[in-house]
Amino acid sequence: MLNYGYAYADTVDCDEGITHENKGAWLTDAEMAQLDTWLYQNAPLYVDKNYLDGQGSTAMSQTEADAVAAWATTVRARIWGE
Repeated sequence: MLNYGYAYADTVDCDEGITHENKGAWLTDAEMAQLDTWLYQNAPLYVDKNYLDGQGSTAMSQTEADAVAAWATTVRARIWGE
């Protein structure tokens, strides 16, 4: 959902996978810095249909995975609020 600093927030039908609404915005400097930290220090993280394409070798702990989920929720809320 991210293309080097540009994030998309979609509303998708769970059964059919069809996108009903889509908004996008650039990540803030702080959001991008956090994402870069996760990307370059950690191995890929897969949770259901979501993933973080980490380039590192260290697996994320559950606490870190929860932080990624919270970050994504916050970014999505900001995008929909703009």
